[in-house]
Amino acid sequence: MFGNEGDRPYLLKATPESLAAMATAVGILKRDLKVPFGVNYLWDPVATVALGVATGARFGREILTGVYASDMGLWAPDCAAALRLRHDLGRDDFKLLSTSMPSSRRRSTRGRSRSGPPARCSPRSPT
Repeated sequence: MFGNEGDRPYLLKATPESLAAMATAVGILKRDLKVPFGVNYLWDPVATVALGVATGARFGREILTGVYASDMGLWAPDCAAALRLRHDLGRDDFKLLSTSMPSSRRRSTRGRSRSGPPARCSPRSPT
């Protein structure tokens, strides 16, 4: 997985120069890989898809839905635009892995009462 984890301060929308730099780095490093790889451009699912398609990645990881209040202001990822871009670029095979909540939010609620049960991706199995 190639990502911009150390690219601070984070932006809610990727800049062309940051995507170009990441694509160049991935393009050089992927030559040595013997396994499929993925990409993640934090906070921007459209950029994640663009970067993945440009570099030949098999998958991308990003938060695709929701609205979040952050130290960067309100953030509402555009899942529909990411899916449209993936289709328009002919990469419906590009898998998208979605996390349900930013990791900073998960850490900030640790040890505190939540307003409801944790979100589940699938129903519980009967016991």
